Amino acid sequence: MLQSGKTYVVSNELRKTVNEMRFVKEFSSRVMKIRRQKQQFQGKASSAGKKLGQKRNNLYAYTLL
Repeated sequence: MLQSGKTYVVSNELRKTVNEMRFVKEFSSRVMKIRRQKQQFQGKASSAGKKLGQKRNNLYAYTLL
């Protein structure tokens, strides 16, 4: 097993593969982060919309009275 902190002689092909793997890992974590933020935002937006709808319904009820 390769140990971190030690220097190894690797072929360019292997180095490329490692770099690609690192890039994919970083990229996918960023994508997941963005998705989480989007879900949180949608949740907040929908709850705000519901509150607004309730207020609107209340106003409508008052106008009927």
